[in-house]
Amino acid sequence: MIPVIYKKPNFLDTLKYVLGKDGAAIVDTNMMGTNPDEFNQQFLNIKYTKKAVKRQCAHLIISIAHRSNYHEHLSNSQYSYVAREYLKDMGYLT
Repeated sequence: MIPVIYKKPNFLDTLKYVLGKDGAAIVDTNMMGTNPDEFNQQFLNIKYTKKAVKRQCAHLIISIAHRSNYHEHLSNSQYSYVAREYLKDMGYLT
């Protein structure tokens, strides 16, 4: 697994950028909503109640390492599991 973390100052711009890519899909979320504006409104409500958090937004990319003769493919549910475990290990989820 290869994680890449981009710290972003703006949740809505990050979400629109990520979801605007061809083939982009949300495989898991702990938020309710179906579009960037609905997610953003929820995010802002949380952001203003937890002011101690310095960086409220990060764009995490988790990918599988490629080998010259083999490439592993994961289903959305498998990626969801990997992402949740990674976030737990990093202290973002309990």
